[in-house]
Amino acid sequence: MQLTIECEQEVDGRWLADRFVVGTCPVCKSPDQYGDSCEACGATYAPTELKNPVSDAVERDLGQARISIDILDVLHRRMKGNLSDQEEKMLSNVLRELRLNYVDEASKPQAPASAPGDPGPAPAGPGAE
Repeated sequence: MQLTIECEQEVDGRWLADRFVVGTCPVCKSPDQYGDSCEACGATYAPTELKNPVSDAVERDLGQARISIDILDVLHRRMKGNLSDQEEKMLSNVLRELRLNYVDEASKPQAPASAPGDPGPAPAGPGAE
């Protein structure tokens, strides 16, 4: 199982693979870097961490992130007992990392123009219903 993050192209609404997403490296600030790694400094990152080359802002949608985390959490709980040990460990780790990243991003100030909606409370951990 592999978790992928897709970015939508504004011009025609097509979804792009991370290698086709281009922006400013979040580490060294080199422009025109791909969505998976920086050719200038060698850093690796998710396409969502790229800075927008036009606004120099990191695009984020905390509302959608919360929904995605909640969906993965429901799927994880429903698949309990039907996953191999490796799949269980991987999904648990993905959820933990996503929750930590969500809390980190939610604690950062958002410009009013880039906030698409109220992100609401942080996603609940396992067993919280």
